Amino acid sequence: MRLKFIAAMVVLLGIALPDVCEGAGQAEGSSARGKYLSGRGIIIPPKDVYPDSYIARIDYDYPDPTPAPLGLTVRTGNRQIGSDARREWIHIGLKGHKIPFDQLPPLNLVFVIDSSGSMYDANKMNWVQEALDIFLSRVREQDYAALVAYGDDAEVVFQSTRMDGEAKRAGFRAAVEAMVPGGGTNMLAGMTAGYQQALTNFREGYTNRVLFLTDGLSERAGLLEMAESYRKTGINCSTIGVGASFNTALMVDLAKAGGGSSRFIADKEEMEKIFSSELDRMVVAAGRDVSIELRLLNGATLIDTWGYQHRREAGLVRYSLATLHNGDYETILAEVALPERKAAGELAFAEVLLSYKTLEGRKKSLPPVRVSARVVGTQTPVYSVSDPTVLRSSTMLEIARSLTEIGTLYYASLQEAAAGPAPAAAEAPASPGLKQALGLTLETKKRVQNARLVLDEVGFDDEIKIFENYVDILGAANNLEDVRIAEIKEAREIAPPVKKRTLNEHMRYMFDEVALSLPLPQRGETSICVAGFSYPNDQRAPILDLLSEHALTAMVGVDRLKVVERKILDAILEEQELQLSGLMDTTQAIKVGRLSAAQWILTGTVVDMPESLVVFIRVIDVQSGEIVAVSQVLLAKEQEILKLL
Repeated sequence: MRLKFIAAMVVLLGIALPDVCEGAGQAEGSSARGKYLSGRGIIIPPKDVYPDSYIARIDYDYPDPTPAPLGLTVRTGNRQIGSDARREWIHIGLKGHKIPFDQLPPLNLVFVIDSSGSMYDANKMNWVQEALDIFLSRVREQDYAALVAYGDDAEVVFQSTRMDGEAKRAGFRAAVEAMVPGGGTNMLAGMTAGYQQALTNFREGYTNRVLFLTDGLSERAGLLEMAESYRKTGINCSTIGVGASFNTALMVDLAKAGGGSSRFIADKEEMEKIFSSELDRMVVAAGRDVSIELRLLNGATLIDTWGYQHRREAGLVRYSLATLHNGDYETILAEVALPERKAAGELAFAEVLLSYKTLEGRKKSLPPVRVSARVVGTQTPVYSVSDPTVLRSSTMLEIARSLTEIGTLYYASLQEAAAGPAPAAAEAPASPGLKQALGLTLETKKRVQNARLVLDEVGFDDEIKIFENYVDILGAANNLEDVRIAEIKEAREIAPPVKKRTLNEHMRYMFDEVALSLPLPQRGETSICVAGFSYPNDQRAPILDLLSEHALTAMVGVDRLKVVERKILDAILEEQELQLSGLMDTTQAIKVGRLSAAQWILTGTVVDMPESLVVFIRVIDVQSGEIVAVSQVLLAKEQEILKLL
């Protein structure tokens, strides 16, 4: 009966069958928006889950390309690939050089603010007013600013003005404080007035930008054409969506047509962040007409790709982006199929090329980056992605795919319940679709938690919260008791995917993957401190010694890598009064690594699950704290393993 009632209310009120919003935001959009909706009991409609946005959600910490305006980073999921035909990830990162705000080109900015009646809700207008006050504290004397408010119609509440005096700043502040929500959402009128203000003080060499903010819905008619037309004249547009009901697809498309970026704001703190430390990431260009080519080699074929607008040709994928902003980053993820290989050895299967125009109009290209991996004589040598960066991006893609499937199952079940006869029992049995949706929610949540475990319990906070909210929503829809829902939330164990392999084989491939992943110098040598393996609770077991010996042997065999002697590590641990398990804490591991004078420290952990063991390795750069390599194996508790516990 509960499901029937929910379905009926969904249909009557016009909520969430999948018309809560259209599309998905960019970088900060999807996960924050998903947490916002799921926290209000709404399963994200499938059409609102855009994988591009989930992948772009994460700051992958690409290196600053100083002094070049743009830089390129290319990673693969694993350094070993099986002799069987298999799939592989290619992760491409693009970064714009970060220029300090006070050194940026002069700004000609127009803020176009939705002042319709819905901006009263949740004090959203107050968020905007406080954020614009932060902008005033940063704006420079050479910058121009204007303010347009729109409801049923548009009003220029502060004309485009050079902000070179306190009186002008006070006038802007007064205009901001005077905005009062009311009326409808005439987006076209607001955009028209905003672009007219941008034209008032349009100057070559300035950053000429309209920042458009809304919490409502609007028709597309004329908006994209206007944005594209003004982009060609040198005035770009970025968009900010607030709340639960704005047209996110339109916001993203409008930003793309206008050569800008889009953001979703879930709370006051995020709004303040956008208007302070990240304003330049929305308005100031680092490069234009960006083009990336992914060329597939030696029989590799594209399965799918995410991140940019692209065009596919035979063995070639071309990506394009109108503008990359100051200090901003973009991410491409491609999944490729590799043909079966009988001969072991290094296989080059792709290369990546980047070209763009500088702000002065000069075309620049970077040398091609070759993508390769080592073919080994076994099928599926390692479980899961081993590169930390690719583990993050591929996990975000898995999250987006699962959310799409869960939403499809959920809303199909609601539609069936709304269309069918009312059940006779007070609590009708849940539909197969709802049961499947709950099962997929649980399995995805466990895999995301596993990825977080490998990555030093860092990342995926919002995403895990979405799945926890889903467990509550779907648990109730499946008529589960609260106790059972709580049990489901606590489940973490993943079934081992590879069982027919000896422990020695598992260890060999795991340590080889780490060794191949290390960013070794071209000349000279570097050093590593092998801390060994431990249980989180300092429990001792023969398997820990066996794993530690394998780790040491594997690292000793790596060219250009010097291994710190074990007695030096033991002396440091004794002096610091630490057990090996203390090195699970990254801060402690870095401290010990520095005391050993090593560049990297290898730590390993064994996590005991009811039916299996999770064994994973991290190699941490002791200066930067960055995880430079990871590897993991899930071992079923078969007889060979049980003897070592």
